[in-house]
Amino acid sequence: MSRSVARRSPTVGLVAFLFGVSGRTELPGGVLAEMLGEFGLSPAAVRQLLARMRAHGQLAGRRVGRRTLHRLVGPIAAQVDQVRAPPPAPPSWDGSFHAVLHHVPERHRAFRDRLRRVAGLLGYGALQPGVLIAVADRAADLDAALGEIPAGAGVRHARLTLDAPDRRAAASLAWDLPGLAADLHAHHRAVAAALAEPDDPPSTAATVHRLASLTNEVYLDLLRDPDLPAELRPDDWPGDALRADLGALAARWIPPVRAHLDARVAAHGG
Repeated sequence: MSRSVARRSPTVGLVAFLFGVSGRTELPGGVLAEMLGEFGLSPAAVRQLLARMRAHGQLAGRRVGRRTLHRLVGPIAAQVDQVRAPPPAPPSWDGSFHAVLHHVPERHRAFRDRLRRVAGLLGYGALQPGVLIAVADRAADLDAALGEIPAGAGVRHARLTLDAPDRRAAASLAWDLPGLAADLHAHHRAVAAALAEPDDPPSTAATVHRLASLTNEVYLDLLRDPDLPAELRPDDWPGDALRADLGALAARWIPPVRAHLDARVAAHGG
């Protein structure tokens, strides 16, 4: 489930990238429009993207004079903060999954899609139709994000206890761990190659684009990483090493990128 969310939403990831590298909690709409335009989005596509993110509870805005200042909100904001943070220590785990059992009639498809999207951002994986699992209890966050449940639908929380081999099999299936590991290994090779380049990048739009090409898909895929305990991970799991090298890449590349974005923000009134 979370894999499809990431792959459907590369432009959402690009907005998250711009906020992440800017170091700001708010960005003017004009700056977002300019930068997204340079990545190939038309003005109409930018407006549709920002409107869709607001409708999905991913973006909020406030008016300051004639400008609108945007900020990330909700689970996507928390996930961006998590990706930027130092690699986490493996979580403690009591051996049972927190589960969400849901049934949503087709007439409430929009709610069902939102349930899946929000649950994916909170770290749930789809074990089978109608069953989501997570290693951490995010029930309160999920309920708060979903709000009122439509008539005829049901969302219930439970605990799922399995034997050790079945736990690993359930995790592998719910989060597509073999596929995710292959993607993260490929990202790690690309990031390591960029780190091996001898010259520091200049403060230009081209550097912003290069860093986005190096990291945008990485961060989308890291959003798929459910931060599982070691006993549930495949052997040679690449997530921690990839995060460490991303930190080293950020130390070299984000200062010139941030200087370029700061100049753009200043041109729009600060």
